[in-house]
Amino acid sequence: MDDLPLTEGDQNRHLKIGSNLTEGLRRRVIDFLRSNSDYFAWSHADMPRIDPEVIMHKLQVDPLHQPVRQKRRKFAPKRDTINNDEVKSLLGVGFIRQSIEANQEKTWAIHSIPSPKNVKEVQKLTERMAALSRFISKLSDKSHAFFGTLKNPRDFQWTEECESAL
Repeated sequence: MDDLPLTEGDQNRHLKIGSNLTEGLRRRVIDFLRSNSDYFAWSHADMPRIDPEVIMHKLQVDPLHQPVRQKRRKFAPKRDTINNDEVKSLLGVGFIRQSIEANQEKTWAIHSIPSPKNVKEVQKLTERMAALSRFISKLSDKSHAFFGTLKNPRDFQWTEECESAL
């Protein structure tokens, strides 16, 4: 492969073409690539209006299975800096979005929920938890104690296990 600049004198934008090409074919390929240089995207900023249907994919996953959390990969400091810079540039041009993080000042309502006094209040609590389940990790593990109180509604007991899970 031969490395050549896209435009004469531009050392930042290079192309690679086959080194086995005949001189005539090589000249035609170079002329074609240089005449169409405005179609090349050298960075994410060069592609601002791509339809998301073209660049996004959907994962075919079974909703009944929990996703597997991968172990954190540690990189060398130099590689880590490069990765962070690339993520910042992708965020800057809108190609990716930052994950949602809870605002601790606005979660006071969750922390100040009073203990339910009857089955109806437990049902309301579980409904609220279902609405919040996509924002709170492992919420189903914490809510098992609540569902135990709903098994026998006539003998309602709010236990210490329920209180600690709340």
